[in-house]
Amino acid sequence: MDRAHPGSMIVLVLVLIFAVSCDRRPPTPKTQPHTRPSLDSYLLAVTPLADGGAYVTDLGGAVWYVREGRGVRVTGLPEGILRAGMIPTADGGAYMTGNMTGGGLWYLREGVAIKVQEVPTVPRAGSTLVPRDQWLWALLQAERLQRDGENDAMDDRDER
Repeated sequence: MDRAHPGSMIVLVLVLIFAVSCDRRPPTPKTQPHTRPSLDSYLLAVTPLADGGAYVTDLGGAVWYVREGRGVRVTGLPEGILRAGMIPTADGGAYMTGNMTGGGLWYLREGVAIKVQEVPTVPRAGSTLVPRDQWLWALLQAERLQRDGENDAMDDRDER
């Protein structure tokens, strides 16, 4: 009766352990469950507008136009907006910039986004004069946004 050498038995066991431990399937990425953007999010930024409405953005990049307790998702924007900055205008719209796949400057008006394009001339406003109160209101909002940013920067420095 021929006995196997103990060393070859150990090598065989190690080869079997190695073969079993090697998984040839590619690793599956761990993904977060996809959540649909909602006005029920916890972290929303609100930009008030001269027309009485507001633009609301969440951390996921969704933007809504809200007025009198109702909100509509803004159409025409690219996906993946991060850190959107809104500057309200006296006509009730807003200009938006941010880190996004489409990049650039966007004009938002009542739920519709239009990418701002460079042209040789810009048409005059004509006879549609903006009342002084609305112009001052938009200026006040821009100042408020700037001060909020400065206060956030100061708070970050104080925490260090």
